[in-house]
Amino acid sequence: MKNRKNKFRRRNSGETRAAILDAVGEILRTEGYTGLSVTKVATVADVDPKNIYVYFGDFDNLLKEYIHSTDFWVPVFDKLERGEIPGVEELGEYIMDIYQSQFDYFSSNIEMQNFILWQISKPNQTLRDISEQRERKASLLLELADKHGKNKDISLRACFAIVLGGIYYTVCHAENNKSSVSGIDINIPEEREIFRDTIKKLLRLIWDAAG
Repeated sequence: MKNRKNKFRRRNSGETRAAILDAVGEILRTEGYTGLSVTKVATVADVDPKNIYVYFGDFDNLLKEYIHSTDFWVPVFDKLERGEIPGVEELGEYIMDIYQSQFDYFSSNIEMQNFILWQISKPNQTLRDISEQRERKASLLLELADKHGKNKDISLRACFAIVLGGIYYTVCHAENNKSSVSGIDINIPEEREIFRDTIKKLLRLIWDAAG
């Protein structure tokens, strides 16, 4: 009879942590958030379920670390916190490039699409904590944008939220339903490029009008 202690793949601690995090991503890609559980993650990672608690404390901390390692916004905000802040003249273009890059990243990352769907589908304190932490980190960029917004009839924050929400909705719609939104189907390369270019053009119009 096979010894239960030896039934899991042998790895060092770094490899075990990486395998567990990779398993979260694989489940999100293939099954969505409904497939996530301690047992399923351990099975996919080929580790003892106890290792999830050993390396991450609990399942919620595992989710937080996974999102931190894959979230598009984390390196953006980390650079700002390190003082890598664009000048006044470059700020608008910097923000436009960020939103275009966010579209590129989100539209190619099934895991993050399923994570966003999870966030808006049901109340979850862990997901709320992740969102609130992201919002706190975003405050530096938003405060920089506020200084540009001299036209008080235009809320740059509201405009950014609308653009970001539009990206999320259009991408999730295209991925899950394989269909168009307002006549634009980003599954078609030419229309995807139109959508991508329009993100920057729209933000430029808003930025110029706000200043």
